[in-house]
Amino acid sequence: MVPFCPPEHARWSGAPRPKAQPHWAHRERADRRRSPSEVLGFLWGVRHREEELRRAFFTSRLFARTLDSLGYARFRHWRLYGEEEALAGREAALWLAAESVTLEHAGEPLSRYEVRVEAHTGELRSVERPRGCSEPRRPSRSRGSSG
Repeated sequence: MVPFCPPEHARWSGAPRPKAQPHWAHRERADRRRSPSEVLGFLWGVRHREEELRRAFFTSRLFARTLDSLGYARFRHWRLYGEEEALAGREAALWLAAESVTLEHAGEPLSRYEVRVEAHTGELRSVERPRGCSEPRRPSRSRGSSG
């Protein structure tokens, strides 16, 4: 079947196959690859996990924070544990979803917490059950200004 072509068109013997036809731009290639599908055949796109796509496009909001000297990130009066001193001073991403917040660095999750968000104000009411930490710790409520 022809890629990107409806099945009813592919059954028709005269259906054009633009990715398989020789292209003028490739006429002088030394490897004798003439069509776009021959030249770019190995590039079929990047696959992403369903969770990453859902987080990026539907339910989550991204916040950037810097991990303190003990490996915590401050978020809305809460301190969330990421890693010990190994990542101190590094930037981390906080992904806030409807029922969880995930702290990650360089695309790798460091910890995930269950959260309860006030529907009307968006304020975090509780942050509980850390998961994925190398050494799980309960989040602590800070007394300073919001982050």
